[in-house]
Amino acid sequence: MVYLTDLKTQWPWNPNAVEDLSDKEIYTHLVHVEDASAEWRVPVLEPMNGFAYTGVRVSVYGKNPDYTMVSSLVIGATRKPMFDLPYDRSVCTNASWSPLGYPLTHKMIAIGEDGLDLLIPHESACWGRVDFIAQRFDDIREDEEGMSYAFLNPRTDKVEWILDQTNRMWKPRILEEPVYIPACQVIPSILRLLDLQRNGWPAEALLPPRLNIPAPLL
Repeated sequence: MVYLTDLKTQWPWNPNAVEDLSDKEIYTHLVHVEDASAEWRVPVLEPMNGFAYTGVRVSVYGKNPDYTMVSSLVIGATRKPMFDLPYDRSVCTNASWSPLGYPLTHKMIAIGEDGLDLLIPHESACWGRVDFIAQRFDDIREDEEGMSYAFLNPRTDKVEWILDQTNRMWKPRILEEPVYIPACQVIPSILRLLDLQRNGWPAEALLPPRLNIPAPLL
């Protein structure tokens, strides 16, 4: 069994972990030579139920291993960010795994009719491949109907965004009274989960009966 708190022990985030794909899913998008472009727009397809994407690997043909890019997570065919800076940005090094801002479940990716895209700018037209890795978590529900999610700031542990039951994304006002949302799971950032200097995330789904917006939740 793997929980969110165990992410730092898993391949590819733990360099000593065995590459075991039995509880993982990798989705690959190819950018063919005839589609070479200075900006790749890659659709983020929904993972299987109970899985969440945790990272991306961008491999660019003909580029050195130290070639870097900064990808951006956007809503559908727009340039509108999903979470806003800095949570939508991932610094990607050629052919290496880079963490996403937050774990992305099926419901989160289906926020709009066109889902989510990953924009990857380059210095010139190029081609290659993009891999997304998803991990099966025992504290992520397979059936997300009626679920809401509260996304935490990795530094303050306060709520940054809420994705409600209707898939409406909104930013709570800091001075509001505690917010009552049924079936609302608190979601940490990937940065928080991989930080070896921080206390571990609870080894169970964090489903508080109310969200005290002004205060840290941990």
